[in-house]
Amino acid sequence: MTKTDISVICPLYRGQEYIDAILEMLYRNQHKLTEAGAAKVTEVIFVNDYPQEKISLPQSQREDVRLKLLEPGRNQGIHRSRVLGVEQAEGEYILFLDQDDRIHEDYFKSQLFYIDGKAAALCNGYYQNSRIIYSSRAEQENAACLSEYLKQKDVIISPGQVLLRADSIPQEWRHNCFSQNGSDDVLLWILMLCSNHGFAINEEKLFWHLESDANASYQFEKMKQSIQELLTRVLGLDCLSSEQKEVFRGATERRLARYDQYASLQKTLDNLAKESNLSSLRKYIGSRHTAVYGWGILGREFWKMAQRAGIDISFAIDAGKAAFMEPEIPLYKPQEDLPQADIIIVTPVTGFQEIKAFLQKKCQAEILSLSAFLERIGT
Repeated sequence: MTKTDISVICPLYRGQEYIDAILEMLYRNQHKLTEAGAAKVTEVIFVNDYPQEKISLPQSQREDVRLKLLEPGRNQGIHRSRVLGVEQAEGEYILFLDQDDRIHEDYFKSQLFYIDGKAAALCNGYYQNSRIIYSSRAEQENAACLSEYLKQKDVIISPGQVLLRADSIPQEWRHNCFSQNGSDDVLLWILMLCSNHGFAINEEKLFWHLESDANASYQFEKMKQSIQELLTRVLGLDCLSSEQKEVFRGATERRLARYDQYASLQKTLDNLAKESNLSSLRKYIGSRHTAVYGWGILGREFWKMAQRAGIDISFAIDAGKAAFMEPEIPLYKPQEDLPQADIIIVTPVTGFQEIKAFLQKKCQAEILSLSAFLERIGT
């Protein structure tokens, strides 16, 4: 049998509807390789992590794109699904692809060119609202620096940005599967960078990161559990020095505290759904032009609550990293000229005084943190 060059591992969760788009995307990549004279063979390994759904793959098989379906028979989470795919993979290279990821038709060709003896190739790409993930090469290079991860910065947005050599995937990552989704890829990058695996930087924009803000309160709680699990596993592995562990512990504990604050604010926002609280919101804001600083989960949740109260949020302000969603209202960066606003609600839970001081230099609006605002309307 002809050897396999690339193994694409794609966990599925209620994923039947995504299969055709995934395969079409990969077929186009394979066609580009053939056009370039590269006789490569790709295997696509789907791992069904929702056994209640029967997954059907195309009956006809291509010689250059082989399909496999793994059905563990139980929900095991994305980390175990990825590991199961790795254990069955035959390719020299591995690509972890989420079911709703999108890659450019030149992804394979370009990443194979740039990896050039390195353990991994990291490409640039876009959020779904067409914002570029890395605005400079230096920012992209930081994404492959261990120090950034020790400070709890999520600098590789998704595993789909990275083509990996199969033999560079650490055994510790395979043997320490997370029970909660969300941070297994961070553990992977930490382990690889601790082992001094080199990442090639591919500045081409080849990846689209899609994200949903559904079930926000659920996300906060699950992400907190996943980050706590990450802390426990990293500290339990012999991959960091004592000093590095303390840096990582401190940064992680601060991040967990922020998630506690976010979860608390989310619960308060949920109370706004009650008509009595919506009336308090209407009474406080009245006809004043209102804006939101921070278009992350809490910013969008506040906007939704305002909509229910019949209040028009004029615009949002966001530095860019959190604004991965397609904005439903005009979105400005803090440095841009801002429209008139009478009140600006600041949704990030840290750095309020700095944000307030910055905004006061640009406008005459009343500036309130989300927590202070919610206290004022009595929720």
